[in-house]
Amino acid sequence: MAPLLLKKGSLSSTSVRDMLHLLMCRNEITALRKYSMDTFEHRWESISEAIIRLGGDVYISLCRELKMTPLDYIDPDDKIFLGDM
Repeated sequence: MAPLLLKKGSLSSTSVRDMLHLLMCRNEITALRKYSMDTFEHRWESISEAIIRLGGDVYISLCRELKMTPLDYIDPDDKIFLGDM
């Protein structure tokens, strides 16, 4: 998966909070392994918002696409592989 590219000059206290929030969510999700659909929806929305604030509007469509992508999907251009996450 492509790395999250930060907007030039965007490292602010909000950016730092967003990055810490993403780390916390990742740790929480990997520890849970199973969670309700409500929890998934809440976490996905929260994570997507942080990613979009950090990287800009170009990540809106990617977040929407990834939400519906099976975890073992390989795209035709072999740019996104989520099975090893």
